[in-house]
Amino acid sequence: ARERDVLAEAEAEVKKLQERCQSVVRRCRQREEDREEEFRRELSQLQESTTLEVSQAKEQAWLEEARAAEMQEELDALRASAEKELSRAQAQLAELQGEVDTLLELLGHGGGGNGGGDGG
Repeated sequence: ARERDVLAEAEAEVKKLQERCQSVVRRCRQREEDREEEFRRELSQLQESTTLEVSQAKEQAWLEEARAAEMQEELDALRASAEKELSRAQAQLAELQGEVDTLLELLGHGGGGNGGGDGG
């Protein structure tokens, strides 16, 4: 019974980590979509500005290009950070999965042989 409790705890921890990974992925995707939408709005504003005088439009375009480049850098940094966070969470998950596998092996071998589990 105690081994089962330990196994249940480990499985619950694995599930929590999986949910956390999924949550991180969702948040990262949402941030990326928000950034892209913001970028599209900026681009739309840039396109509207072309109705200005040519010299004014050139200056505006240069400023908007610089802003777009900054936003792209921010987006790339955000994506890299999200990938690092996801990678870390996946590593934790793999580590926990290894612990669960070890526990299952110990339970299977130490409990008088592998009886096929409890149907779950």
